Amino acid sequence: MDEMNLIYKFQRELKERIASVEETILQGVDNLEKYQYLIGQRKAYSESLQELSNLLKKGAYDDEQNSGN
Repeated sequence: MDEMNLIYKFQRELKERIASVEETILQGVDNLEKYQYLIGQRKAYSESLQELSNLLKKGAYDDEQNSGN
């Protein structure tokens, strides 16, 4: 498996986990602690996904800069 396929697979997994957490929240939770835990999970997954996207964009920019030299 090449690097890009691994990255896209990881992105897809993060999106699936976000959707799963959101579905659990929408179905309702028993207590505030569980709700806060799920919100924390969703935030962590979202931040990871955003950071991965930023790195991919930066990598594409770096590649363009390096090919121009």
